[in-house]
Amino acid sequence: MTALALWCALLLPPLRAQERTVDSLRAVLVSAPEDSMRVKTLLALASQLNFRNALSAMRYAEQSLELARRLRYERGIALSQNAFGVAARIQGLYAVAASYHFDALKKSESLADTQGIARALHNIGRVYEVQRENDKALEYLRKALDLWRWHGGASEIAETKHYMGNCFGNKRLFDSAMIYYSTALSLRRTLNERRGIATLTNNIGWILRLQGRYDSALVMFRTAFALYDSLADLRGKALTLDNTGIVYFNQKNYAASVKTLTQALNFAERAGDRREINDLYAALANSHEASNDFREANTYRRLRDALKDSLFNERSAKLVAELNSRYESEKREQELLMLQKDADKNELLRNASIAVTTLALGFLVYFAVSFRQSRRLNSALRQKQTELEAEKVNADALLLNIMPASIAERLKAGELNFAQRYTNATVFFADIANFTPLAASMLPEELVQILSEVFIMFDTVLEKHGLEKIKTIGDCYMVASGLPQKRDDHAHAAARAALEMVAELVRFNEMYRTNLELRVGMHTGAVVAGVIGKKKFAFDLWGDTVNIASRMESHGEAGKIHCTEEIYQLLRNDCVFEERGMIELKGRGMMNTYFLVAKPGGVLPPAEYGYNFTI
Repeated sequence: MTALALWCALLLPPLRAQERTVDSLRAVLVSAPEDSMRVKTLLALASQLNFRNALSAMRYAEQSLELARRLRYERGIALSQNAFGVAARIQGLYAVAASYHFDALKKSESLADTQGIARALHNIGRVYEVQRENDKALEYLRKALDLWRWHGGASEIAETKHYMGNCFGNKRLFDSAMIYYSTALSLRRTLNERRGIATLTNNIGWILRLQGRYDSALVMFRTAFALYDSLADLRGKALTLDNTGIVYFNQKNYAASVKTLTQALNFAERAGDRREINDLYAALANSHEASNDFREANTYRRLRDALKDSLFNERSAKLVAELNSRYESEKREQELLMLQKDADKNELLRNASIAVTTLALGFLVYFAVSFRQSRRLNSALRQKQTELEAEKVNADALLLNIMPASIAERLKAGELNFAQRYTNATVFFADIANFTPLAASMLPEELVQILSEVFIMFDTVLEKHGLEKIKTIGDCYMVASGLPQKRDDHAHAAARAALEMVAELVRFNEMYRTNLELRVGMHTGAVVAGVIGKKKFAFDLWGDTVNIASRMESHGEAGKIHCTEEIYQLLRNDCVFEERGMIELKGRGMMNTYFLVAKPGGVLPPAEYGYNFTI
């Protein structure tokens, strides 16, 4: 027996321990009266089943919530709301999960239940974390941690630190992630919390994978799988195999990747974890595509599309049902309030004089009619003014979406055709390599969605650095720096933006399991910029600088930023370059060119591909 197998055998309970626990709880439930103990039994069942069948867990949590409400067991209501939210989150129903956790937070605050507040804050943080809204997640998790330190125990502290580590891992702050994981793992081992140990082992492997330390990562994943296997945790086994399959994919061992991911899919389907199933469909599509099995790749993409639609519809239906339930509850309260008000009003009327009432009503009718007519007229005028202002705001916003602000102002002032020469500007073209073969194996709707999300991501980078997107041509993206507002650091700003766009596309690959790369060509010099035409006019650039930048892109290499001698001379003291040597450009002859490698400080952009799978 290996050391690892011996450790697992000593550390973990028998395989059917969890099944016996579930069976025992169900047996208790058969004869349990409708009291607070039955609520707690239902909650215990939900907790046990989260790792094996989240849908069943949700049903038990729903039963506990209904019973707690009938019993007016306030703390049980908060606990059940949290339990329902956890099961919803595991199934990818994030809006539903957040709604229930916020309800639990409100309920716990009304009870001054500090532990309940901490639990709800922790769960809200987890909903944000799983959606990669890391800063928001850390905000809630830190609040929960502060409360756990005073009113919780080591187990709660370990769990919250664990998920804070996930957030830092998502942000690529690997040292911080490892610090939180190590602290949490130490606490888990002290408490002998087996599932927590397995989860943290898997996540440490995830960090090692992101760092490209594949052999070490595989050791951690195999260890985690053995732990989950002993716990009969189907969801955990699916996630560790998913991580393992990604490592094989990155090592270009596509046959092993397909085999491992198929095993992971089997466990995920048995666990009913549709969010994980959805991600595995995408991973298998990419692995089959890399193996040139385009038919299977397309099959898994279609399965993923169908499941995404199903998940969306169920999210919507569940959220609508919950909102409707709240509406009916509030409606009943309002009806009771109105009945009470009517009773009070009738009592006053009975005690009032008929003559005084008639006189008062006469005056009220007269003034009400006059006031109503005036109010209607003023309301109509205000509504018309509001509509006109809204239309103007929409028109201005649309114009600003297709034009720089200064150019938009000139168009609004009546100028139609104008151009201006800029002596110093930097232009670069960014083309998405590997996009054509990907497009051939995808549905048109999915293709447009991916391209749109990539370009929106690039738009955010340009806005951050103050650059202008000129236009997109298919899957190519044209950018200018130093116009229409002139700036001395135009080349530096363009370099920073280009490097960040390359890095952002790497992160995009991790999220969507694609293998796209950016091929960038950059040049600096004089350009002419302006607006021409009468219909479908657009802000555009002309000149030799634009043509050379385009040639640099077409003669470049995927994943690299190809620069001219002029760019190199401007940035060589501030950036890291790799000399490519002399190449021949059409219409320009031989030119000495360079690859921009890093921004000031020599920090290389990340180069690790693969989705961030954590628990």
